[in-house]
Amino acid sequence: MLFFFIFYNMERIVDQRLIKWLDTINQRQLPRNLNWIDNQIKKGRINKKWHNFLLFAMESLEVIYPDRWDIQFNIYNHFTTEIAENYAGYDYTIVHNQKQYIFEVIVKFPEVTITNSVGFKHNIKDLYVKIQFVYCDEIDNFVPFNIGGTRGKVTDIEAYCSYMHSHLQFMVGAFYPFCIGDRESAFGSIMMECSDNLTKENFQALMYSVETLAGWESLEGVPFYKISGLNAANDNVLPTIMEDDNDRYLQRLSEYRIENRMDINWKYEDGVKINDDDVFEEFIKYSNNMRDYNRNYIVGKLANGDYINLSRRKNLPSQQQLERTFIYNGNNIKLEIITTTDDFTNTFFIHPVIKNYIKNFLEDEANKHIKRSNREKRISKFGYPE
Repeated sequence: MLFFFIFYNMERIVDQRLIKWLDTINQRQLPRNLNWIDNQIKKGRINKKWHNFLLFAMESLEVIYPDRWDIQFNIYNHFTTEIAENYAGYDYTIVHNQKQYIFEVIVKFPEVTITNSVGFKHNIKDLYVKIQFVYCDEIDNFVPFNIGGTRGKVTDIEAYCSYMHSHLQFMVGAFYPFCIGDRESAFGSIMMECSDNLTKENFQALMYSVETLAGWESLEGVPFYKISGLNAANDNVLPTIMEDDNDRYLQRLSEYRIENRMDINWKYEDGVKINDDDVFEEFIKYSNNMRDYNRNYIVGKLANGDYINLSRRKNLPSQQQLERTFIYNGNNIKLEIITTTDDFTNTFFIHPVIKNYIKNFLEDEANKHIKRSNREKRISKFGYPE
C-alpha cells in the first residue's frame, strides 16, 4: 500500500512537470519551429514524419486561415488492456497507460454566424476550434482523432444561457469535444478519409470544412442548446417543448400535482379551464423541482418584453471560473463576458408558449377524467375537477 502511494504521487509529480513543460513550449510557440521539431526527433520523442506533416500543415493553415491559427504540442494518455492469468488460473486485466505526444491545430474565428435549417441565425465572437492529431504506427501516418471548441468572448445573455455553440458544452478556459455526428455526416466522412490516409489535400479539405462546422446548427444532430432559445420573442416556440419525452414529463407533472395536493384555480368554459394566473405560474416553477426529471421551463425576461431561455444556468460564471485560461499563439486567453443589455431583471418567468403548452395538456387531462367518471362537473379544492 505504501509502495502504491509513493508510486502514485511520483507519477502525479511527473505529470505536473510534464504539463508545465508543455505549457512553456506552447507559450514560446516552439511547435511551429521546425528546428525545434527536428531536435525532438533526434531525442526520439516523436517520429521523423512529424517534420513533413508540420511543414504542409503550416503552409496550408496560412493559406486558409492567415494569422488565425496555432499549432501546439500536447500529451495523450493511450490506455491499452491485456488479459493475463494469475497463479490460481484466473484471468485478470492489466491496464497500460502509454503517454504519446500529439499535435493540436487551433483555428480562431473572430466572428461566426450560426444558422440552421429553419432559418434561425445567431452571431458569436471568438470561437476557437481545436483538432488533435496523433501518429499511428499501424498505418505509419497521422490520424485526426478529436475536435473540440471553446470561446474567448461571450455575451452576458449567452453566459446566462450557458451557450458557447449549439454543439458545445459551456466550458470556461477549456476545450470541449464538438458533437459532429456519425461517420455518415459530412464532417465525419472527411475525418474518416483523413484517418485512412492523411495527405496534404485531404488535410486542407478538413481545414476548410471546419468553417462550415463552426457556422452550422444541426437540428437533426440534437444540439446541446438551440439558438432559438437565446433571444426568443413571446410568440416563438422554445426548444424545451420539442423534446421527445415531453409527453412523459407532462403526464408525470399531472400525477405530481395530485400527489402533492397542489391547488390550481379552475373555471368553466367549454369544459374546465385553468386560470392563467400567478398561482398557475408558481405551480410550474415549483414542479420544476421534481427530482426524477431534469427539466427546467424557467426563462429570464428583458425589459423590452423578450425572453431568454435559462434552461442550464441562472447566473454568470464565478470569478474563480473566469480565471481559467487556455493558450493561443503564446497568450493565455481568459473568457471575456460582453455586456449587451442592462435591462436583464434577473427575475424568472415561465415563457408564455411553454406555459400555454402545459396548461392545454393539464386541461385535456382534466376533461378526460370528467368524461370517464361521468360525474357532476364541479370544482374541488385539490386534484382534478370532479
